[in-house]
Amino acid sequence: MKSNINGILNVYKPTGISSFQVISTLKKALKVKKMGHTGTLDPKAEGLLVICIGEATKIANYIMHAKKRYKAEILFGIETDTQDMEGKILRENECKNLKDKIRRAIPKFIGEIEQIPPMYSAISYKGKRLYELAREGKTVERKHRKVIIYKFEFLDYREKDYPIGTFFIECSKGTYIRSLAYDLGREIGCPAVLYSLTREGVGDFSLDQAYTIEEIRKLYKDDKLEEIIIDIKNALPHFIHIDITSDEELRIRRGQFIQLSRNFKSNRGMALALNKDRPVAIGEIREKGNLYFFYPKRVFHI
Repeated sequence: MKSNINGILNVYKPTGISSFQVISTLKKALKVKKMGHTGTLDPKAEGLLVICIGEATKIANYIMHAKKRYKAEILFGIETDTQDMEGKILRENECKNLKDKIRRAIPKFIGEIEQIPPMYSAISYKGKRLYELAREGKTVERKHRKVIIYKFEFLDYREKDYPIGTFFIECSKGTYIRSLAYDLGREIGCPAVLYSLTREGVGDFSLDQAYTIEEIRKLYKDDKLEEIIIDIKNALPHFIHIDITSDEELRIRRGQFIQLSRNFKSNRGMALALNKDRPVAIGEIREKGNLYFFYPKRVFHI
């Protein structure tokens, strides 16, 4: 197990460290070379980081496109250059009694919306990250991006020095919750910043399945890591599973498509091919006439 890990690990990322630091730390702790996450969390955010290890890195992109779920606190009355509490304050307004305004504004952000990514983000621009340009005091024009907000629920509201609202958000890949906070503030006429953020879920994975770095280290040391590793075959439950023979596996490994059984009935879509319960490849099922074919996209070496 220690020398050949292939699967998914749900990790709790605390505030104060980057997603890259989590990967770097776990690579050393687990003595693996291939590891990647399925969506960055800002250093000041916490919550679920879904990590793919070994051959499971080949499915990272499919998990990355899954819906994300967050609990976010938004503070009203302040605007910063980073759209969160880490940035330089640009302006302050006294805002009170915002609950009704927030409730009326939220429906405008549900569905497909356009966002302008913040300057303090990891998007590349002419060979540089936007946050690198921002730190140099530069601002560049960013293109609008279309994202989808599936749920935007107003959970709680409190007023102390500043009003703070708590929200549940389910959204598509590429959504910036900081930008959502900023845009909500503009909609209700009061500047706003992201106060805190917790990622609670990614697709079929949830925060209550996650383990801390220290817990993972201990399980590895005790040779019990396999107890929390999610197999590739269980990591994509929304994929169609097809059973193949050893001869069909050889064809797939040569990059060839295979014809599925005449008894096979399914909608076209993504599938996971297995030989005796062992993942062989992910690919696409296509229909031609009344026949179905499997076209491999990524082949596993397990």
